[in-house]
Amino acid sequence: MFMEAIKHVFEIIFNPDKVLKRAIELKKYWIPMAVMMVVLSAITVYVAPIQHADQVKFIKENPKIMEKLSKEQIEEMEQYNPKKFIPRVLIAVIISIPFIILILGAFVNWFSTLAGIETDFVTSMTIVGYSSYIDMLWGGIVKDLLAVSKGSFLSVSTSLTLFFPSLDFHSKLYRVLSVFDFFNIWSYIVLGIGISLLPKSSPKKAFIIVLSIYLIKLIFSIIPSLLFSFGF
Repeated sequence: MFMEAIKHVFEIIFNPDKVLKRAIELKKYWIPMAVMMVVLSAITVYVAPIQHADQVKFIKENPKIMEKLSKEQIEEMEQYNPKKFIPRVLIAVIISIPFIILILGAFVNWFSTLAGIETDFVTSMTIVGYSSYIDMLWGGIVKDLLAVSKGSFLSVSTSLTLFFPSLDFHSKLYRVLSVFDFFNIWSYIVLGIGISLLPKSSPKKAFIIVLSIYLIKLIFSIIPSLLFSFGF
């Protein structure tokens, strides 16, 4: 089972149909969760200093935030303390992965049921979990590797912002364009493949379901980007 789980991490890229058929058969949604939490947690520890430096830079370049901080707070913020910072980012990784899969699985289950597709919550979560390998795992690994090579996550992108290299990452336009991440879009395509494999499903039904969920995701991602742009 362990070797099969590792194999699926790579096969999901080149042969998603095979992986998702097996995943639907086994219904072990916790496997992709566990794999992603272990791998991404290990990488997060390594890139934590870069994340901290980026946070400090982002805050220091934002006058609205800086004016609210005292000199002592700024000095404390600039000091990298791995004993405090690493546990915080690890908790974020460990909590966010199952949370995202849970929420997206609920949407997939609900829309699929409305479309007359035979599924259940566990199956829906399983499909979401394995399709998330594309975005959360592979997308995360690519971003981390690029950040290590460049020394910063702020200059790393796998979204539409790639076509606008001179765009200020504080700007509203940058925040909106960054929502359209290529790995994320790819993961939704794989999700659609998984939904199409379910009983009483079809490529058309799967496309409509995935498009509906993706549009909801865009709304909830873009609105905060427009509202909370820190005045830039």
